[in-house]
Amino acid sequence: MVYSDNDIRNIALQYKTRKEFEQGNRSAYTASVRRGPFIDKNGNIVKYKSGITNTLEFHNEICKHMIPQGNLYKRVIYVYKFFNENNDKSHAYVGLTCNPIKRNQQHTQKITHKTVVKKFIEKNSALRYEYEVLTDFVNPDIAIRLEDEYINKFKNEGWVMLNVSKGGALGGNTGTPLKELEKTISKYTYMADFMKNEKNSYMVLLNRGLVDVLTKDLIRKKHTDDDLIKTAVECGSLSEFLKRYKNTKYPSAYRKGLIPKIRELLEN
Repeated sequence: MVYSDNDIRNIALQYKTRKEFEQGNRSAYTASVRRGPFIDKNGNIVKYKSGITNTLEFHNEICKHMIPQGNLYKRVIYVYKFFNENNDKSHAYVGLTCNPIKRNQQHTQKITHKTVVKKFIEKNSALRYEYEVLTDFVNPDIAIRLEDEYINKFKNEGWVMLNVSKGGALGGNTGTPLKELEKTISKYTYMADFMKNEKNSYMVLLNRGLVDVLTKDLIRKKHTDDDLIKTAVECGSLSEFLKRYKNTKYPSAYRKGLIPKIRELLEN
């Protein structure tokens, strides 16, 4: 399909993040990336070819309304409030998440792993509940403090808290506290050593979207765009590139916005 600039702009407005845009309409996303403009070494605007720079000016412009990438590691505080048949306060659960819509689905829909909230809903179907997002997106250290404050607030108001542990686990995939992760990272000077020796901690950071923010002081080997593209093409497929370099070059290529270009080269 051939997209006009306005077509792509209207499609982009349907999404809140670039990741949602790419997953929801990959062809339009790729078309926006290919709009460039591209520039050569002399600063001249040219059509795409290997070895030149994509300014991503059009792509960045239509994505201005989207949640910045930084918010992928920031958190919001949310609460589930349960009421009895007389509409009196009963139980409450306070949590934090980087994706309040997805987290609500995880707590309420039919999934293999049942959360504390999901189990409580199933056992107490007569109770009415409300889901409320309490804060804007905030940095992890602030989110940890706010979660504790809200847990204490609802407890003092007379709610029976479903939280089984103190706040501060950053929500989502694991209960590893932020300070513990920072302590582990502080043992290393080079990113490669941290990834090699602390695979579990690295995966925690990756799942939470905290890799860049918490390992920013570690020394990295810089991968150029050409190096990343060359490696991917040599792999023969995007899936093989991901398989071989899932903890190194693939995340770097993704952060640089090179995946659409790599996919195009592999398909040609």
